[in-house]
Amino acid sequence: MNTAIPQSLSCQRCELRAGCKRVVLGWGSIPAKIIIIGEAPGSEEDTHGFPFIGPAGKLLRDTLSSYSISPDLVYITNAVKCRPKNNTTPRPAHISACKVWLDIELRETNPDLIVALGETATKVLWGMGALSVYRYEKGVGKRGQPLYRAPKLGELRPRDELKYNGIPVIVGYHPSAALQQVRFRAGFLRDIEKVAEFIGVREKRDGNSDRRYTEVLGMDERIEEYRGRDVAIDTEYDQSGNIIWYSYSKVSGEGYVVNRRDNKASRELLDKLIRIARRIKVHSAQADVPPICRFLGINIDDFPYEKIDDTAILGYLLGDKPLSLKSLAENRLGRKVVRLEEILADGDYNLDRVDRNLMINYSGQDADLTISLDQVLQKDINQKSNIKNKENPND
Repeated sequence: MNTAIPQSLSCQRCELRAGCKRVVLGWGSIPAKIIIIGEAPGSEEDTHGFPFIGPAGKLLRDTLSSYSISPDLVYITNAVKCRPKNNTTPRPAHISACKVWLDIELRETNPDLIVALGETATKVLWGMGALSVYRYEKGVGKRGQPLYRAPKLGELRPRDELKYNGIPVIVGYHPSAALQQVRFRAGFLRDIEKVAEFIGVREKRDGNSDRRYTEVLGMDERIEEYRGRDVAIDTEYDQSGNIIWYSYSKVSGEGYVVNRRDNKASRELLDKLIRIARRIKVHSAQADVPPICRFLGINIDDFPYEKIDDTAILGYLLGDKPLSLKSLAENRLGRKVVRLEEILADGDYNLDRVDRNLMINYSGQDADLTISLDQVLQKDINQKSNIKNKENPND
């Protein structure tokens, strides 16, 4: 793991060098399957001399790891090698001055894929000859030349045909954007997922390889395994209370996810799960039962409430303040969780527009959290009950 640029680099090509502590060189594998280009060093990078080691870098590395993208495949750098004063956006002159160094890095790493994260990274590629990304505008410039407009990042991200010198380019959100604005988080995750797909890694891990979240199509052939078992059920519904997705689990570490699109099969599966389960585990029956009844077409009074264990109530009985499923799981299980706002596309609550893989991971997680929480909370309640009985044997 090293840099493609000479360590003795002492660049004076623009005024940025005079205002920063050091030139921050790219770092990683040479050659590399993937070169990731960011914007410019931040304060952490300027202090220590390595790219992407601040909060944005941690998010990038954690996300690469979650998609099984090995550091051995990656070289990470920035379009601009010196930190701009007050972390301002590099100007065109700064980007132009640093092109020569990125040229060297691309030549030395010889990547199969270029990943440009953020506006600055895409601009340095445009300046290096990827003129196909420009859009023609009607009219002519001052010297009679055709007018071209550099496209916005949002226009480039969906495009799959971008190349630089024959090398495929994936354009994505910078991780700092995902940190600063939750609405960009789902897009950033999707961008890294595209990188994983490019190199042939398609299975996303949630940080624990023992957890499996799977979509079920039609009737689950393993349905009889749930007969007489405790089953956690969680629903994801729209603002009108109509189920879009639901998930279920019988053991910690797994979650099976169903979309409403096949209404007949998904209704039959949910109905059978409720009928054959010994106990039904939910977090907030008040929130989950009405959508379930509406989905199944039954009267809310006919739901088998006597089979329900509610983790929200169990937590309350143990002294936890009323908490959401995610917050209670973080407190009780110590688990890192994905929250809904992190996967919504630009804050749009329409769950049908959320990336399918993100939705499967999110919904499956909720059933897994519910069954896992129930096991922990039931154990705590039994322990407290036993202690009370020993202290007051005649009660």
